[in-house]
Amino acid sequence: RLVAHAFESAVRGRLKINAPMSFGALKLAPCLPELLARYPDLDLDLTLTDRFVDLMEEGYDLSLRISSLEDSSYIARRIAKVRSRIVGAPALFRARGLPSHPNELSAYPALLYANRRTPTQFRLKHPEGEVSDVTLTPRLVASSSEAMLPVAVAGLGILMAPDFIVDAPIARGELVPVLTEWQLPEAELHALFPHNRHLSAKVRAFVDFAVEKFGQN
Repeated sequence: RLVAHAFESAVRGRLKINAPMSFGALKLAPCLPELLARYPDLDLDLTLTDRFVDLMEEGYDLSLRISSLEDSSYIARRIAKVRSRIVGAPALFRARGLPSHPNELSAYPALLYANRRTPTQFRLKHPEGEVSDVTLTPRLVASSSEAMLPVAVAGLGILMAPDFIVDAPIARGELVPVLTEWQLPEAELHALFPHNRHLSAKVRAFVDFAVEKFGQN
């Protein structure tokens, strides 16, 4: 207990962090009261943005990123897998029918996340080994999947988005998952930090907290 108290006492000062917009608002923000209560001498400077952030140039202590990690210039700690689903409103599928294979998705209007490297192109994999490359027809392209939810719920297009964005509208019956046996590319939630920041107590405390909260999801 003395060791834990000593560590908590060392967690102090301002921690400048960056997180994806929807994940930050829907998942991270509800956890912040507990984090700040646990570390009373810790102050947060939180920026929510989906653009690429240069941690060193912009003075961030760490960044949470959801991606397939390619940048090796930072230290990264994997926190959780992030699974995505294909969803649409019941009205859309009543009007157009349910897709039975990914190659049918191109016939539906699509709501596409702008910050993907290839927003209109997806590769879906079936557990039995089949791979399907799909090119979607954009009705709306936006830099926030969460911002496209009302359009999806209105039945104006299919949406491919992470579980943490679509779980609630699915539970309310506003959206229906389709082609559930097919797997979209999995991304991962990582904590990234510059090499000179990873030993700081406040960075370690935040990363451990993120693993505690999101590592099982």
